[in-house]
Amino acid sequence: MKKILRALGRRLPAHAKVRLRLLWRSYQDHRTGIARQFITRNAPQQPLHPQWQLTQPILPSPQVEAKRHNLRLAAAAIHQRIIQPGQILSFAQLVGAPIAERGFQQGRMLLNGQISSVEGGGLCQLSGILYLAALQAGLSILERHPHSTDIYTDTTRFAPLGSDATVVYGYKDLRILNNGPAPLCFAIDIDQNSLIVKLCSQHPWPRQPIHYQASRLHNNWIEITGTRSGTIISIDRYHRLGHQH
Repeated sequence: MKKILRALGRRLPAHAKVRLRLLWRSYQDHRTGIARQFITRNAPQQPLHPQWQLTQPILPSPQVEAKRHNLRLAAAAIHQRIIQPGQILSFAQLVGAPIAERGFQQGRMLLNGQISSVEGGGLCQLSGILYLAALQAGLSILERHPHSTDIYTDTTRFAPLGSDATVVYGYKDLRILNNGPAPLCFAIDIDQNSLIVKLCSQHPWPRQPIHYQASRLHNNWIEITGTRSGTIISIDRYHRLGHQH
């Protein structure tokens, strides 16, 4: 069946390909039973006690206003959404299609190793900070995709290399399982210069540091190993583009 879908996909326009991918993912999620664990847009949104927070700068760029707008739209779908133990936060399920018809604007996005302007651009900073917060909370990451290219320098980087999580609707999702002992939520705040995510729960939730170690490979490639409490949790490879930002 997967081969048939791929063959069909090569002949379809882009919007139809996305629809086909969504159908395939939905089929897989229902077949495995994971679909029953997703929190939905109907899940309650309520404040819980903040345990700790992550803050990242929103860097200046020609499309920074559109990025803030897109971040706020996506954040509203996730902000204080209660995740019960055993439930899964799916970025795609909550945020939905980042298209103009839903209010999203043209923003910057890294696509196939190149910086492009697309509807909903800039959302990867939100998925990335949620991924890092989930790692520090000790949550289980069911799906996460790193970027293939590192476009930042040490002076322009807003998050540790290796802590990124790209999202492409229909293709790449971020999925986080609450494998902890109590309900939790992510409270998200976006101001003029910062993106802030708070891990919130009525239950004490210690923060676990994540360490990233870089190893240089050949031809501008670099390997990043992420560890938590001495255990390897990720190994990613990036092609470095030098001083683009």
